[in-house]
Amino acid sequence: EFDTKNIFRKIGLIIPLCVPLLISSVKKIDSSAIAAELRGFNRRTAKSGYKKYPFGKNDVFAALICAVVITAGIMI
Repeated sequence: EFDTKNIFRKIGLIIPLCVPLLISSVKKIDSSAIAAELRGFNRRTAKSGYKKYPFGKNDVFAALICAVVITAGIMI
């Protein structure tokens, strides 16, 4: 049915497919907005939910251990 050359017929066939997609998208956006507000994301405040974590001694130690394990895995 979609291979018709009449543009108005095509639009009439596509609209019933698009309406459920649009409704489900609006529902998902609404629930995502509520979840973001509950987690503290608010466009009225300048503070974001991200926190900077400095690279410390434990991170260097963990990176070295990972490098040794990966190198050992390649050598074996």
